[in-house]
Amino acid sequence: MTATATLIGLGIPDQQARRLGFATMSKAGIGTAQNGGAVVTTNMTVLTTTGGATAITLPVAIPASGPVIISNFSATTGLVFPATGESINGGTTNASVTVAQNTSRVFFKVSATQWISFLSG
Repeated sequence: MTATATLIGLGIPDQQARRLGFATMSKAGIGTAQNGGAVVTTNMTVLTTTGGATAITLPVAIPASGPVIISNFSATTGLVFPATGESINGGTTNASVTVAQNTSRVFFKVSATQWISFLSG
C-alpha cells in the first residue's frame, strides 16, 4: 500500500488518493474508557500512552480502505476500544483489547458492528 501523500504527488486527485493510500498519525491515548478515547482517523496510528492516558477508539467508518493498524511504542500498554455498540474479535460489546508495549495490532471491520484484530510483535 502506498502513502496518500505519495499518490497525490504523482498527480492522483486528493479524494482518490485518500481511498487508495494510507496515512500515518501519532495519537495520544486519553483516559482509560471508551467514550473518552481519542478516535482513530487514519489507517496507521502510532499510539502514545502514559500512566492514566491509554485509550484510543476505532472509527465508526473505516478510514479510506483496508486495515487499521495501531502501534504502541510507549512504556504503557494501550487500550483499543471499538466504536459504541461494536465489538472486537467476537468479544463483549464495547470492550477493549490491549496493545502492549512495542507491539502492533491490525484491525479489519468485517460487519457493521464487528472488528477482528491480529496481534503483531
